[in-house]
Amino acid sequence: MKIEKESVFILSNTPYRDSDLIVTLLSPNYGLLSATIYGGKKIGKQTSFPFHLGDYIDIDFQIQERNDFIKIYSSQKIVLLDIDRFSYLHFLFHCYFLETIRQIAKPGNPAKDLTALLNNYVKTDWQNQFEINQMVFFIDKLIKNIGFGINYDLCLSCFLPTLKPQQNKTIFRKNMYYLDVIESGLICQSCAQNTTNLVTPAMIKLLWLLDVHPADIYEKIPMKTLISVLKIQDLYLKQTLEIKTKSAEILFKELSKLEI
Repeated sequence: MKIEKESVFILSNTPYRDSDLIVTLLSPNYGLLSATIYGGKKIGKQTSFPFHLGDYIDIDFQIQERNDFIKIYSSQKIVLLDIDRFSYLHFLFHCYFLETIRQIAKPGNPAKDLTALLNNYVKTDWQNQFEINQMVFFIDKLIKNIGFGINYDLCLSCFLPTLKPQQNKTIFRKNMYYLDVIESGLICQSCAQNTTNLVTPAMIKLLWLLDVHPADIYEKIPMKTLISVLKIQDLYLKQTLEIKTKSAEILFKELSKLEI
């Protein structure tokens, strides 16, 4: 088999035996790939694979009998993340974001959109004062990248709009809504039978900003609104795609401390 060359992202690494690693990679042309890195586990200062989760690297590889398993011959950096400079919250989100993408991507399915999103993510100047804002921004991009999206324009039952665009501003109805995950939309308080997954007018405004004026989400937005939207986004991803991320629990536990 011929030697291939590809730029990939590292989504996970799992210790294997005494000194080896099994890594999961995201490729634009091959989707999810896995490889055994012999001597890749760091022992002291020695490792044959000096990369972290989320790093963007070039590899020369050969596809094995299983199309999703490869043999790596060489690797070199393109973008290396300085994880030591991440805040604790940023690191938790980083793990959650990569794990979510790993569950969405499939072996053998090209992942050009997902790799383009990750390329944008790793090259973003992460601003600690807007950490939660940036989390909301990238999860919104991920949801839209996979072809889904929450319809927040109207109540799916009575069809009354949730907002009214005017010449100089958009007015949002002072009504409470609930997310209907199956129908990918909102049900107003008057029509709702299930009163879980609350969506407030402030949350609808944030979802609208992400569509219409994404740069404005870096303005001052209440922490509670940002975290509430993140929770709705996570719920939507989990139930729509039937995935479960182990890292979500610790991320949202840490975020809940900021709501107090």
